[in-house]
Parts: sequence; structure tokens; C-alpha cells
Amino acid sequence: MVTVRIDRAKHGIGNKGGFLFNPRTGLMCCLGFCMLKAGYNKEEIEGKVLPDDLAVYGNPVSIDSPLAELLNNYSACEILAAINDNITNKMSAKCREERLIKAAAEFDVKFEFYGERNGRARKSA
Repeated sequence: MVTVRIDRAKHGIGNKGGFLFNPRTGLMCCLGFCMLKAGYNKEEIEGKVLPDDLAVYGNPVSIDSPLAELLNNYSACEILAAINDNITNKMSAKCREERLIKAAAEFDVKFEFYGERNGRARKSA
């Protein structure tokens, strides 16, 4: 299992999500952290919504990483993005993290959240 560490201070969620990396806000969705772990840099992923946006003519994202299975699975990425960016049911940050952890684990990926969000310290889930 590969571990992806997600810094809460840089994690865009809800209406602050929506991009692998948003250069205006400096925030990334959970998949943005995965892309960095897989070897991409922020310039390559900025303004992109899903890893699939880096695909050329429908070819898979070219990465040699344990994260390839997840990042080349459009349905899995859609699920993670939906949880990350959900604004309709007003889930708590803790609930969102728990759901992201559970969904990522299905693809042998461990999300580890650390740091502070909104000025409050939280322990890793």
C-alpha cells in the first residue's frame, strides 16, 4: 500500500476544491496530492480537474508509480473528486476525510491527513 500524505492547510475541499492544483489559491484536491506523489509537479497539474485531463488522445496518464492503477481509473478518480468537492450535503471535514480514506483504500492507497485546517489542529485519521 502506498501512502499519500495530505496537508490540510493545502487541501482544497468543497467549493475550494475542483482542481488538482489551483495556482490562484495554492490548494489541491486529494488527487493533486496523489499526482505529486506519482512524480508530477504543480505546473503539470495546475488547472486540471482530473488526472485524465493529462491524457493525450485517450491514452493513460504516463506514470511509473504504484499510484498508476488509481490515477488511470477514471471512475475511481470521479468518486474521490465527488467526495473531495461535495458541497451539497455539508459533511464535516472529519467525515470527508474518513470517506476519502475508505475510498482510496479500495485501490491500495492510504491517505494520511496532517496539519491544521481553518486554524484548528486535527489528528491524522
